Amino acid sequence: MARAVHAERDNGRRSELIHMRSQLLTARAAALFASDLPAGSRPSPQTVDEAIAGAVRRCGGTRGCVAHMAAAYGDYPETAAARMRWARGVVQHSERDPSTRAYHPSWSSALISSSGGVLAGRSLT
Repeated sequence: MARAVHAERDNGRRSELIHMRSQLLTARAAALFASDLPAGSRPSPQTVDEAIAGAVRRCGGTRGCVAHMAAAYGDYPETAAARMRWARGVVQHSERDPSTRAYHPSWSSALISSSGGVLAGRSLT
């Protein structure tokens, strides 16, 4: 019985950590979305971190970044989705391999070629 309680507690902690990691990835992707980096770029780890930090400062926090993203979806829905896919891909890749936290060139070239257009004054390609 003690093992079952212990295992249940461990599963609860693991679930909470996964949820927290997911929220962090989402917040970082929203901040990268709100940054000045062009979608489809292959930023270095340092560039990604600087862009995220700058966007969070400029937008007044992660909620401001999410608000910027929501406005972009309302104003430019046809290009916002591609930009968010790019931002999530960059962030997810950097989390998987912290030693090479840059956008990997083997990622979908379709994403890069399909992200044409302008979003909030920035070219998406």
